[in-house]
Amino acid sequence: LESSLRILRLVLSISILPCKMELSPFPDALNAWEVPVNSDAVEKAAEMFAEARLEQALDDLHRSTELHSLVRSDGGHAFFLKRMTKKWGSDLCWISPDDAGTLAAFDHVFRELRVEESLSAVVPHDRRLCVYTAQFLVCSCYSATNLHVDYEIDVGTHAVTLITPLRHCEATDGFQLVYEPHASEMLQTPGFSILNETLSVPSEQLKQYRYQQGKAVVFGASFLHSTQPGSAAGKPNVYLCFCVGTDRMQMWPAISATLGGQSRVIADPEGNVMLTGCGIEFEQSRLVDSHKANSQLG
Repeated sequence: LESSLRILRLVLSISILPCKMELSPFPDALNAWEVPVNSDAVEKAAEMFAEARLEQALDDLHRSTELHSLVRSDGGHAFFLKRMTKKWGSDLCWISPDDAGTLAAFDHVFRELRVEESLSAVVPHDRRLCVYTAQFLVCSCYSATNLHVDYEIDVGTHAVTLITPLRHCEATDGFQLVYEPHASEMLQTPGFSILNETLSVPSEQLKQYRYQQGKAVVFGASFLHSTQPGSAAGKPNVYLCFCVGTDRMQMWPAISATLGGQSRVIADPEGNVMLTGCGIEFEQSRLVDSHKANSQLG
């Protein structure tokens, strides 16, 4: 009996070991893969999204004239919301963790996705992968293809973006990921963002990646991509996004060059939480508004 119990405990211990999620490379694109993710971890992120009532906060932001807002949930999580300007023809909003505690909560979710071992094979590092920032990407309208890269060419795969659906959405022709197969690196510079027509790449020549629950797309530098135009009939599409990468500080200047546009704060490879360029502009704007309000009271 004791021997049987030992065997049963061994079988149970093996069955709950985190499994390695295998990367599947895109056959027609550089530095792009698909990888399975642990859906339980995604559900934990979805619970944070709901607990903070972020959809309501986003509705409030869209009804205002502001482009940014700050939200703190009852559970103590802090978020920074930034929406696109109307000239882009989209209501896309980036919702990112806005303090060290919330960044740590997203770091925990990333570790539970069970992708770290697989990503470690393509991301050069010394000890472990680092989470620089994370985001909920929320969108109900996207009117034009906006091809861009996320990182400088020199970054290579020292930093990657991971995106997976946060919740089930009705199947649509839009809101998928489109990309240019075998994109030329000559086009890819920091912050580079141009319309599809400028590239003379007809939309039918772009490849489509369809998001699926339980799977994520992962890409580094030299991956020219866009959200596919579309319009949601019901609730907006929501995706969970992580920007992760190397723990080597010498790569940080190149990596951080294109990470500061959507989040107010990010964490460097040593875990230091700092304001981004977007964050500095936001704080300066708040300071100006505060001075104006004080002068009116005076």
